[in-house]
Amino acid sequence: REGDEEEVVVGGQTEDFSFLEDIPEDTCLLFINNGSVDRRKKLFKDIKKNGSIFQFKKINKRDLSRWVTNYFEREEKKVGPKELNYFLQRIGYLDKDRDMNLYHVKNELDKIIGYMGEEEVLKMEHMELLLQEPLENNIFKLIDAAYDGNISESLRIYSDLILQGESPYSVIGLTTWGIRNLIKIKDLKDARVEPKDIAKRI
Repeated sequence: REGDEEEVVVGGQTEDFSFLEDIPEDTCLLFINNGSVDRRKKLFKDIKKNGSIFQFKKINKRDLSRWVTNYFEREEKKVGPKELNYFLQRIGYLDKDRDMNLYHVKNELDKIIGYMGEEEVLKMEHMELLLQEPLENNIFKLIDAAYDGNISESLRIYSDLILQGESPYSVIGLTTWGIRNLIKIKDLKDARVEPKDIAKRI
């Protein structure tokens, strides 16, 4: 929704939200927004004045680890530290650029638990079969294949990404990002920068 301080425009038409001041007490009206919100807008100020604003941030890695472990335990399944860390990396919840919430994490957990059947201990092969590899990993595989001149492998990886719902523009953008990072890493290595310092800079 775009608008100035006095109006909000939806679908090319100006929307009047003056009714916010006269909502009956027995009415619950929700405005849900994904991403950032411009707090300077009149609509935001009116909602804050007449109601409440709640922000639901992602939980950190420690809390997510505990939440996932407890979920497995409730289903009478066991997960080791190595498998847990692999799961957290694969699902992408902790990636700041991924629009993912705990509902998505729960779906991935249910999928794995359903596949495990009567098995009590989570194994790496369960996740390798069911969880998609992080997008960044596939991008670097695409770059490697292209660098090696393996056209068929490059096209296979690219096609898989498109079939998974990735935008061609997103793939091109991330490929550019990956190549730039590799060039930066090479320049820093040539300058004899320590690996841990390279990781911080990149």
